[in-house]
Amino acid sequence: SATYAEDFVGTFDGNGHTVTATVPLFNKLKDATVKNLKINGNIVIGGSAGALSANASKVTVNNVVNNDNITSTSSSAYVGGIVGACNEDGGLAYAHEYSRFTDCVNNGNITASNGTPRVGGIVGNAARYQHCVYTNCVNNGNINVVGEGLSGAPYVAGIAASSFGGDFINCVNNGDLYSTAGAH
Repeated sequence: SATYAEDFVGTFDGNGHTVTATVPLFNKLKDATVKNLKINGNIVIGGSAGALSANASKVTVNNVVNNDNITSTSSSAYVGGIVGACNEDGGLAYAHEYSRFTDCVNNGNITASNGTPRVGGIVGNAARYQHCVYTNCVNNGNINVVGEGLSGAPYVAGIAASSFGGDFINCVNNGDLYSTAGAH
């Protein structure tokens, strides 16, 4: 029921266990590996969110399954089934910091309702200079961007809603994508 507030650095092996969460497990994953984990529950939050982490940079995420439904009421939030945003403070143009998502599945429905959100089944936003590689990732959850507080053109996608570069290898979206505002 409480997010790990510090940057998590290291390896977290879920060893096939399931965690029930009402908030993102981590605030930020940095230079971390997370693997073999299932997440169940229901997250309603007023900010950016992912069932695993709100933010991440230079991570390796393997075999993580999200069954959490996630709802963000924040303006212009980054919301993903696994990670809200892949970002690095002041990333350098030549650094191209890599994050890798392999065999990740989102089964949860994801909803955002204010501003110009970026909402994806695996990652909401992969920021500039974050090169994300998605391999064998699947989104089965419905992605909904609805509400009277929407502005601009939200970003909506099955795998990554907003990406400034990356590789998508053998990925599938089975969920419905819906926005009441004109969307990217």
